[in-house]
Amino acid sequence: KIPNSVEEIGSYAFAGCSSLNSLEIPSSVTYIGNFAFSSCSGLTNIVAPNSVNEIGMYSFENCDNLESILIPANVKKIGLKCFQGCIKLNSIYFGGSFTELKQAVGDSFNELIEENIIYYYSESTPSQSGNYWHYDENGAVVQW
Repeated sequence: KIPNSVEEIGSYAFAGCSSLNSLEIPSSVTYIGNFAFSSCSGLTNIVAPNSVNEIGMYSFENCDNLESILIPANVKKIGLKCFQGCIKLNSIYFGGSFTELKQAVGDSFNELIEENIIYYYSESTPSQSGNYWHYDENGAVVQW
C-alpha cells in the first residue's frame, strides 16, 4: 500500500518488481511516472484513482499478466506505449468518452492498444453500440 502522503509515483519507481502482485494507489497521487511499473509481471489489475491526471510513457509496459486497468476521466495525458507488451490485457476501463481518451493519448492513440478492449463509462444502458461499463450496486466494475 502506497501511503496517502505520496503525490507522484516517480519514473522507474517499481520497475522490475516482478513479485508485486497487489497495489493500492491512494487518492493523493496525481502522476504515474515513465516506466513506473514496467515489467511488474505480478500485477493483474490496476485501479487509478480519480486524482490521477497523467500516466507517463511505458508506465505499464511488459506487465505481461496485467488483465485490466481502470483509468479515470480526469487523466488528461497518457504517455506513449503505456501498455506495450501487456499480452494479457483484455480490458481498459476509461471513465470518460472516446473523444476524451483520444485527447489524452493524442497522436499515439493507435499505439495505445487494440480499440476493441477499451470500455467507456456510461451510467445508464447505452443507446448506441460499442464497449461500455458502469459500477454495479456493490461498486464493482461491470460491462454493459
